[in-house]
Amino acid sequence: MECYIGSKLFYVLIVVENINTCLTFLVNLGVNIDGITAKDIRDGNLKAILGLFFSLSRHKQQQKTQQQQQKQERQQQQQQHQVESSDNHSNNKTGSQINGEDNQSR
Repeated sequence: MECYIGSKLFYVLIVVENINTCLTFLVNLGVNIDGITAKDIRDGNLKAILGLFFSLSRHKQQQKTQQQQQKQERQQQQQQHQVESSDNHSNNKTGSQINGEDNQSR
């Protein structure tokens, strides 16, 4: 987005504003960007850029861990539900077998 309104300063301000918008978006997603500024990224500050990559990586890893935990919890709940269902089915079958035996003995 190149705009020639006066000088290069306008272009630099737009770049910083766009980077700020991106950083705000990341914060809203829950990415920790403490100490990282749009100006540092625009200036090519290696420490800030690597810090941003590290924060993104850590956030992604945390999301992956949470998803795995949620998946395990769902699997455990499904297994528990299956066990409960089979127990109920066994109890019903046993009850009907007893009733069937009572009817045969009479």
